[in-house]
Formats: sequence, structure tokens, C-alpha cells
Amino acid sequence: MYYATVMQSTDSSSDTAEVSPAFALVRMPFTFMQDDLLNTDGFIRAARERGHAIDHDDLQDLHSRRLLLPLYRASNTPVAGRRLDVKPNGCFDPRFQALELAGEGRLRDCAVEGYCTAWPYERQDDNDDPQWRNGFLYSSWQLLELHRALCERRLLIQLQQRTQHIIPPEQLPRRHNRTLALCALTPRYLPGVLGTLSFPGGVDREALENFRFHADVLGLLRAIDFDPGQLRLEAEFFLLEASGDPLHDWLPLIRHASYDAWKKLRGKPLDYLWLRIGAEVLLRAHEELAVEGHVEALPEAHPSLRGRLGRKNDSSRPLEQVLGNFGLSPHPRVLLVIEGKTERYHVLPLLEQFGLSRPELVRIQQCKGSKVSPQLLARYAVTPRIGKKIGDAWEMVATPTALVIAMDPENKWIRPEDECRKIKDAIREEVELQGGKVGDESLDFQVNVFTWGEDKYELANFNDEELLPALAQLARGNDVGSKEWITRVTEALQQARQDHSDIGVVTGPLRVNKPELANLLWPTLLQKCERELKSGEIETPVLKVMLKVDELVQKLSAGSYVVV
Repeated sequence: MYYATVMQSTDSSSDTAEVSPAFALVRMPFTFMQDDLLNTDGFIRAARERGHAIDHDDLQDLHSRRLLLPLYRASNTPVAGRRLDVKPNGCFDPRFQALELAGEGRLRDCAVEGYCTAWPYERQDDNDDPQWRNGFLYSSWQLLELHRALCERRLLIQLQQRTQHIIPPEQLPRRHNRTLALCALTPRYLPGVLGTLSFPGGVDREALENFRFHADVLGLLRAIDFDPGQLRLEAEFFLLEASGDPLHDWLPLIRHASYDAWKKLRGKPLDYLWLRIGAEVLLRAHEELAVEGHVEALPEAHPSLRGRLGRKNDSSRPLEQVLGNFGLSPHPRVLLVIEGKTERYHVLPLLEQFGLSRPELVRIQQCKGSKVSPQLLARYAVTPRIGKKIGDAWEMVATPTALVIAMDPENKWIRPEDECRKIKDAIREEVELQGGKVGDESLDFQVNVFTWGEDKYELANFNDEELLPALAQLARGNDVGSKEWITRVTEALQQARQDHSDIGVVTGPLRVNKPELANLLWPTLLQKCERELKSGEIETPVLKVMLKVDELVQKLSAGSYVVV
């Protein structure tokens, strides 16, 4: 249990009495270490980061109307009976100062002492003390209450009322109690929500970690007089407040982001994010108490809990699936496997022409020969990652990747249908190892094998009239470009087509470098593709491959996917 006692404020009495809930927080060993205790300047800066343009006058007005009370006030007058048995530790920050003040009997609980105009929030004109501070301290959790408090103040001003009787009377103490509960529970749960743990200087690390895992949660709540049955209700209140989040549709992605990413938010998104963080702290405490039988367990699925930040609600969706739904998958839509460098010199600029050059859309893998079988590559990069079964289909937990292979018709690829079947069998086996099944329809969509036709790449995609001018520019010899040279090279090209040979049998004797030839042929290829696309008569093999890649990318740029 975490109760605190202080001496009575009368000099003649030595009896002990329970302290107020806010003072009970000070007696707890690690409060305000994972969250913040802020002076008014710090509170205003933090509020402005969350989109609330307030100043000291606003805080003073909210205090006087009792719409938002500071947690503590530093008094210049020590009272022996109000001294708390605390030992200041950590850095010299507002938390350290609060502990020091509590030990001196100069810390006051604003919830029980009311408001006095003699406590100005800003330095008066006749006050020349350079050490002057207004002495008010706020919990960073009170930033969650600021939006509602400001709305209520605007309403009171519109109605020209000073009192807040139009506000349900139970709301103001409930607001204060929510803050106390979050302060008490933060050391136990907030590091797990944020994924980071703070170790202020002078703090016993082992003791803090031990507290995190073994704190008496029920005792903490009793010390601040908070009903554990309210944990879920207050969390649902925060989640309802967060329903107006402008980044609500991005919540599946935000859940997977780190605290370092969360800290980059500003304005309303940051404000709403912290509402979800506060709700998560309360719900994790509720879940732990439910295991111990102190409260009822949370329902498996409930609309009021749908906006949870924690990964127990919608978080069954893996990061890869979420990224895919947002079009941000790290996996390419299409893995394009080609044989050699010459193809790459043409495929890359063609992908740019189709707007498919980004690696998350199409990734190119070069095999460096037609003897290589891509079965292992397909098992690793293309096999669907399946999740739960939906009827006769299986949900995919990662964006699928389609495989497109374009090879010369030689070696393993003389009969491309045989290699295609082997690849599909390999993928089917990998899916079965995951406990699922994949049918022919899904595999036919996912695995696409092309050869360039009867000839190899250059001879299949360019006719002699297109090849001869390029070869004449690059060839070496005394008679290059002559009538005899053209006849000789034309016959060599025709013989290569007849034998289904590589163009190297022609370029070799001419001492022509194939990559240089590919570069020189690019404008010709582009013009051909443009003509064929305009006419609708597609004949060039590499263009057929590009059109298939484009089709697959479009189909795989939707949302969720299943395999059947």
C-alpha cells in the first residue's frame, strides 16, 4: 500500500492523519519521473505544442473559475504539521523542487485550498525580486483536460457567467481524479506504452525497474482514493474525446510508430495522441486488476474501445499489412527477373516511362544467365504470408508480390511452362508449411513467365533494319557502312536468327560492345513502343512484358488481399 501521513497542523498535536490524494502522490517513490511536473512556463509551452495558444492570464482565469486547478502551489510559509517525510532525488527540476517543498512543509494542494487573488500568476510591477516565481505546478497529464476546460470557459463567457453551475458538478473533481490516477499509474505502465524508460540522475535504477513490475496497483489507487471500477470509464472518456483526431484514419500506422516518431507530431494530432496514451495507461491497469479479480475483464471487442492505441485491439494487423493498406509496403508489387545487362539497359527506362521506377512498385533482379532457376528466390520473396482463414480464402498479412520472369529461350527456359510449374509448386509448398493453401487461380496470377519468343533478346525485339544503323555506328573496320559490309552483316544477322543464336555471334567479330549497342538502340525501342501503344497492336516482346508488369502493379495497389 502507498499511504502517506503528516503531522497535524497544530503545534500541540503529534497525531498523524492521512494526507490528501495529491500529497499521497508525492509520497509514492517514482511519481513524475516518466511523466512531467511542470511550472506554468513549461505547461504553457507544452500546451502550445498541442495547439492551445494560452498564457499566464488564461491559466489564472481557469484556476479562479476552478475549471483547471494546478496540482500544487509553493508557499513561502513553512508549516511544521504539513511536512511530508520525503527525500528529494533526481535532477533539480520541478519534481525535485516539489519534493523539497513537501519536506519543508511549503507544498500546498490546490484542490483543497481554493483560490486567492493574492497569488498572481505573473510578476507584479512593484515586485523586483529576480527569484520570483508564481509557485504553481501542473502535471503534464492535465494537458489532456485543457481543451475541455477552455471550451467550458468560452461558454461561461458567452453566457456572461462567472460560476460554473452550468457544468455538471461531478465533472470538476472527476477531472482532478483522472489526473491523480494517471500520475500514480504512470511509472508502472507508461514506459510500456511509449517503449522508453526514463532514468533521472540520482535514481536507483534497480528499484525503479522493480517498482514497474511489482507495484501494488490496487494500493496505488486506494492511496489517491480512486475507484478501480472507474478505470475503464475514464479511458472510454479519453477515447471518445480522441474520436475527432484529424489523423484518425492513420491510427493503424501510428500504433506501429515509435515514441520518437510520435514526438514529431504537433498541434491537434499530438493532443489527441496523448488522449489515447492516457486511455491506454488506464486500460492496462484495468486489465491487470481484472486478472486479479478486482474488476471485470474488458470485452474482446467493443465500440468504445476501438480507438485504443495499444496493440491489443486492431493491432492484430501486422505492420506489413498496415503499410500495404496505406500503399507504403516495403515489398515491391512486382519482382521482375531478367537475364542480363542488355535487358536492364532497356527495362529500367521503360519502367520510368510507365511510372513504375520506384522500388516499392517494381524491383529488378538480374539472373546473369538462363541456367539459373529462381525457385529459391520465389520461395523467399514471392510466397504469400498468410493470416487467418476467411471462408475458403486466407487473409494475407503482408502485401503480395507478383513474379514476372523474362528470359531468353534457352537452357531451362526452352520449355518455360516446366519452370513455371516448378516455381508454383515451390510457392504452394511454402504456403502449406504456414498451415494454409493456395489454389491455381492465385498462383496463375502471381507467377508470370515470358520468353522473348524464338529468338534471344536483341534479335527478338529489333529487326535488321533497326539493328544495322546502330551496328554501323559502333563497328570497327575499314569498310564499315559500305554496301559489302551491309550485305555481310545482314547475312550474319539472318543466320543468327535461323540458328536462334545470341547476337554476340554478330557483335563479336565487329568488336561491338553489347551494352553500348543497347544504349544506342534505346531511342528506336521507345519510338516502337509509342507507335504500338498508339495503334493498339502490340508486337514487341519487351513491351508485352512491361504491359503485364503495369497490369499487376495496378491490381496490387489496392487494400487488403486474400489467396484462394
